This record gives sequence, C-alpha cells and structure tokens, in this order.
Amino acid sequence: MNRDFTVQNVASIPNTMNVKRKPTYLLKLENTYEITKFVCMDVPDTNVNFIIVRGFFSELPEDEIIKTFPDMLTNVAKDLIVEMWFPTHKVVSIKSLTFSAKK
Repeated sequence: MNRDFTVQNVASIPNTMNVKRKPTYLLKLENTYEITKFVCMDVPDTNVNFIIVRGFFSELPEDEIIKTFPDMLTNVAKDLIVEMWFPTHKVVSIKSLTFSAKK
C-alpha cells in the first residue's frame, strides 16, 4: 500500500529548556478585623458566587510573601495545603506572584 505522507521528527526539545512554574497567586480576604492572606498554588477557579482555590494560609506580610513565595511553595507542609471555596464578596484582591512586567 502506497502512502502519500511521511511522519518524521522535525524538531527536538533541548534538555536545558527552562520549565515554567505553575502560576501562583496571593488572595487577600476580608475578615472581621483584618485581612487574611491565602497563597494559591493554581489558577483560581470561579463558580457562580465562589472562588475555588488550592493552597495555604499565610500570616506573613504581603511584601515578605512576594519575596519568598518560591521557598514557601517548596517548604510548606503537605497537611497545610487545602482546597477552599471563598465567597466572592469576601475577596479583596487577587495578585499574581509570577507575573513580571520586564520587557
């Protein structure tokens, strides 16, 4: 049987390629007397009136979280990682920790 197409490898991925991390977000929530901070390990998902996230709570100041989030992700205890559904009216802000505006 004759075939009119050929399958072959046209490009290979170099072994030294940089692997991007999953996007990480800082979610700030309105609490009764203070702002609660939650470090999201994935992209927040939305469901009608809720934001669904997986990650962990942090009591560190925001600037400290921004500086040390890669270390936080590798050193966090597995039992502290939770999936949460937060009501959208309690979310103050969502900030990307991996975004860089460098050109």
